[in-house]
Amino acid sequence: MKYNNSTKRLFFLLKSYKTHVFISIIAAIFFVMGKTGVSLFIGEFINDIFISQNYSSLNVSHVAILFAFGFLWSGAQYIMYLFSGKLAIRISHKLREQLYYKIIKLPIDFYHKKTSSFILSIVSNDVTLIESFLMNVMVQLFAQPLTIIVIISTMFVTNWKLSLYFLVLGPFIAFLLGFVGSYIQKLGASMQENVALLTKMFSETMRHISVIKGYNSENTELNLFKEKNNYQLLLADKEIKVRLFALPMSDFLGITAIILILSLGAIGIQMGIATAGDVTKFVAMAIVLSEPISSFNQLILVIKKLGPSAKRVFDIIDTPEEQEFGKPSIGTISGNITFKDVHFSYSKDHPVLQNITLDIKAKETIAIIGQSGSGKSTLSALIPKFYSPDKGSILFDGKDISEYCSSSIRDNIAIVTQDTSLFSESIYNNIILSKPDATMEEIIIAAKTAHADYFISQHPEGYQRFAGDQGNNLSGGERQRIILTRAILKNPSILILDEPTSSLDTESEKHITDALENIYGQQTTIIIAHKLSTIEKADRIAVMKDGQIVEIGSHEELLDQDSYYKKLYTSYSISLS
Repeated sequence: MKYNNSTKRLFFLLKSYKTHVFISIIAAIFFVMGKTGVSLFIGEFINDIFISQNYSSLNVSHVAILFAFGFLWSGAQYIMYLFSGKLAIRISHKLREQLYYKIIKLPIDFYHKKTSSFILSIVSNDVTLIESFLMNVMVQLFAQPLTIIVIISTMFVTNWKLSLYFLVLGPFIAFLLGFVGSYIQKLGASMQENVALLTKMFSETMRHISVIKGYNSENTELNLFKEKNNYQLLLADKEIKVRLFALPMSDFLGITAIILILSLGAIGIQMGIATAGDVTKFVAMAIVLSEPISSFNQLILVIKKLGPSAKRVFDIIDTPEEQEFGKPSIGTISGNITFKDVHFSYSKDHPVLQNITLDIKAKETIAIIGQSGSGKSTLSALIPKFYSPDKGSILFDGKDISEYCSSSIRDNIAIVTQDTSLFSESIYNNIILSKPDATMEEIIIAAKTAHADYFISQHPEGYQRFAGDQGNNLSGGERQRIILTRAILKNPSILILDEPTSSLDTESEKHITDALENIYGQQTTIIIAHKLSTIEKADRIAVMKDGQIVEIGSHEELLDQDSYYKKLYTSYSISLS
């Protein structure tokens, strides 16, 4: 999408708020009437009283008319800004809502292409820039051009010959602003891209601060940030120099216009094509005209800068969602899973899974193991339709899951990952994510099964205890047991455990292992793991190598053979990473 098309599309959003637009336009008309009336009557006032030296003509009506136009000017301006501001905050509210909706609905592979900091930069910086622009949109796009048209029309009515001399500056102004505006658009796009990069660096630094400090790499990271931040400063310096040059340039052109009016007015009086009264009125109108011309010039420059921001926002909003239209619900399943010759790759040149054929019975516990990069986590990600196979099919109870909507597939699945995904909410709110209507009794039963209730209940705040940012108020073992509680509460047909004990100490690992033994056999359980403590009790173990299942059997069966599993077991004893 081009920058200009994005800007036009942004303006189309105004249609949703016709009342605000209508009131702003009516207020803008009265604003222009008041402004024009003040300029005209000041010219008349000066001409009738001071130039003509007819001081006796001064009366209350003269002053009252000026006050009336002044009040109309200021009152209409308030209403215009008020409804323009209301319009801006409603459109930015709508854009943020659309962005969040899209972020929630986008397929997971989108997040392999775009970083979270890039998206955050759009939500914060680009939407804020759009809102700031829209705060004055009706003033700049309607009131100021209308003021220019009305004032110039009045000038022509007053003296068309003098007006032609005055308007000779118009093409010159348009050329200058077009050149400056194009340059600002390029700078604005580069600045926003660099801001996204800086946001990413902030985000990653906060997320990995312990690693940075652990390796004493603070200065290295700081120097990298300084390099990018200095580049941002360079861009900002260029942008502000060019953008702010337009303001004094407009003012200078306004001053030039007044000087031109006075000079040409003097010549016109000598030639008999203008009167002193005409010149006085022209000067008064030129003074009033200088402000909308200057503001309108600034608007052109802001619109140029607005284009890249609007494009980034709409690029996210227009990203295709998961194609689910018209697909039926799969309903509740018993938990049979079948992989039929499944192939998958994240990119064409790097296949991750090849020829995966596997039959998992309902309520069976099966472990998927293999060295790092063997494809075991990718295999588990295909089950909830986070990705779709490039070739082959996956069936639940004999039904091809590609033919059913993803939400109904995921209704049957609970997932526990090695990344302890807790929100900055209470423990209670984190648990009920899987079942919002759960009773407290159900929550406590699930927590006890996950060996979590005792440490939750010991705290004074109990289940209302704040988990902290990413669960930082809790230990790693506590976080993992809360996540396991969330999964158990859902009572799923399929439970996926993706290396649930990989980063835990021995004591925490034992709690998780004991908790898992409580639920084996209650649902189909798929364990992606490299620690024997979590897989020895599995009914079967599928061993992966280079994206393929090379062996399958129970722990004892595989050890009795001259198997790849046995070599891994012998080499690592405890760890099979």
